[in-house]
Amino acid sequence: MNPEALRSLLDAADLSSSHPAGPTRRAAVFALLVPREHTNLLLIRRADRGDPWSNHLAFPGGHLEPTDSSALAAAYRETEEETGIPPDAITCLGELGHFQTWTKPVDVHAFVGLWNAAGPLRVNPTEVAEVLEVSWSRLVREHEAQGFAGRGVDELGLTLVYPLGGLEIWGVTARMIHCLIETASRSSG
Repeated sequence: MNPEALRSLLDAADLSSSHPAGPTRRAAVFALLVPREHTNLLLIRRADRGDPWSNHLAFPGGHLEPTDSSALAAAYRETEEETGIPPDAITCLGELGHFQTWTKPVDVHAFVGLWNAAGPLRVNPTEVAEVLEVSWSRLVREHEAQGFAGRGVDELGLTLVYPLGGLEIWGVTARMIHCLIETASRSSG
């Protein structure tokens, strides 16, 4: 995957939007691409904290704080708090837009970034049980094999699940991955 081509696709798609009105909490996450021999996508498995997101696979991120100047600032801050990846190690490529959680009303503003993969991770164990790098090509193959390509997330509903061995990516994170794959596929389509 070419990061500059993806940046252009994200800009052209204009997936940014304002957060919806209503009593939802706001959060921000980073879908981080990791340039290895083949491109990977960085995910975390959330720590078991007794909340609806315990043990779920997700992108690093979290709720906006009053001190955050923007959703993007919150995504950088939360990513560093959870994984130890500093903001200067991430190049923001663009926005995926806003996604709503199903379990509690949270508006999640998703950004796509490129992590330079320099330096060790410093995982916060109270928030993160483990960090995973998932092959981008594996996710795309799964996306196509399950018939997700070209279909909307509303049409797919609860069937939108990406299996990873004994784990699954589902819910809001699966919808973000679907959007990212569909947007990235425009460069090859």
